[in-house]
Amino acid sequence: MGKALFYWTLKRLFKTFWGGICWIDDIKRENMQKIAVALLAIILTLSSCRQKPVHNVVFIVADNITTQHLSRTVDDSTTQYLDSLRSDAIRFTNVFQNTTQRGPLQAILLSGQHPLYNGVFANGLTLLPAKGKRWGGALLKNGYTTGFVGSWIVGDNAGKWSTEQLSHHYGFQEFYRTSLENKPAQTYREEVSRATGFIKDHANDAAPFALFVSLPPLHPEDSLKGDSVLLYVQQGLHHIVQGLKQSGTYDNTLVVLTSAISLDSLHVEEMMLPVGMPTRAPLLLKLPFSKGAGTVREGMLSALDVMPSVLGLLNISVPGIVHGRDLSREIFKNKPYVTASVPWFQFYPDGYRGAIAGNYFFMMEADSAPDHRLLWDVSSPTPMLVSPSNTALNDSLQRDLERKTGQWMQYYEDEAYSPSDITEVKSIYLWSEPLLQNDRYMLPVDELKKLHGNRIMNFHGNNSYE
Repeated sequence: MGKALFYWTLKRLFKTFWGGICWIDDIKRENMQKIAVALLAIILTLSSCRQKPVHNVVFIVADNITTQHLSRTVDDSTTQYLDSLRSDAIRFTNVFQNTTQRGPLQAILLSGQHPLYNGVFANGLTLLPAKGKRWGGALLKNGYTTGFVGSWIVGDNAGKWSTEQLSHHYGFQEFYRTSLENKPAQTYREEVSRATGFIKDHANDAAPFALFVSLPPLHPEDSLKGDSVLLYVQQGLHHIVQGLKQSGTYDNTLVVLTSAISLDSLHVEEMMLPVGMPTRAPLLLKLPFSKGAGTVREGMLSALDVMPSVLGLLNISVPGIVHGRDLSREIFKNKPYVTASVPWFQFYPDGYRGAIAGNYFFMMEADSAPDHRLLWDVSSPTPMLVSPSNTALNDSLQRDLERKTGQWMQYYEDEAYSPSDITEVKSIYLWSEPLLQNDRYMLPVDELKKLHGNRIMNFHGNNSYE
């Protein structure tokens, strides 16, 4: 409407000015008409320059990849395009997952919301519909052609959305379903083929495209032995980037590459680590025309911040229900983000809360006694429990991180809900079917409040966004 009103006003002013010229003698009239045409051309050029630039988006979540998978390889012939992406991207070295469960992490990346608000606080649950507010919906509203490919497990009955549901509720126009009932998931190779096919189909469209790809753990058909598995993952990512380059869309595409990392259960047992220990996730961000290529950002951020930050880079309004921060401006600064801490949570079947600050992670069991509260050093790939004998460090740092954990819980109205609290409200099977009440989907946090009937605070989202 704003653009239409601008051109209507311009047209009226031009007609008025042109009509006034008719009362002047022929020579003066001809000269003034030429001036008017030149001024109109300048105004139209300036107005077109102010139009929001439009870029394609490819967002990739590759399960269980680490910085090792994204490092430069020796065999340039099979992974040269992945190497090219790595060189052209901004690399983030201090990104933490807010949870280690695959379903909840996928839901956070698609919604930018805390699990008690987006509906997916455990594996097997459904991302609550929010038309125009999820990532696909926000892009669709801004003229994007949206696609959804791969192993997503946040839909009805573990990913079996219908195309109509995805389009209406979540903003995805094209959906390539991979977890069909009574059929095995598609192989890694097929997922990559579907992604490159979408890119090729929409490379020459007038509208930009946005593709969301979730690459699953290797299927038995794809599994190779030894170091070849690493190479296979690299080659899959290589082919997606190759598809962008061969279609001529690479330069004008914003590419996000990250991972859903979970510690192997045996590894956790051997090292006596708690289930769901948070890990750093790789994050590469390739901006259109490789702006900021090859730079490294060490500032701390979390999965909650990815959606709003990318929307900010695209000059698209962040939905008001989003909890993460828009760090799009900070990405170009040379100083780390001003981040006091990152929240961490796990609700079911194990109930933990925590906060990460610097190289330390504090965790506690929900509604637990003080002896179930631990401080970890996460500065190295193998987390180390801080010895209770280190009294000075424990007393000051643990107290500070415990306070920050409490502040995050208060912000999200989390009353230390335990797994038993969750199943007291209703069985986990019923939680997988979102409750619709008065044409509104009930948020888990609202349903859990039925236990006590008290609110810590009213949360209305970040209203400064919209």
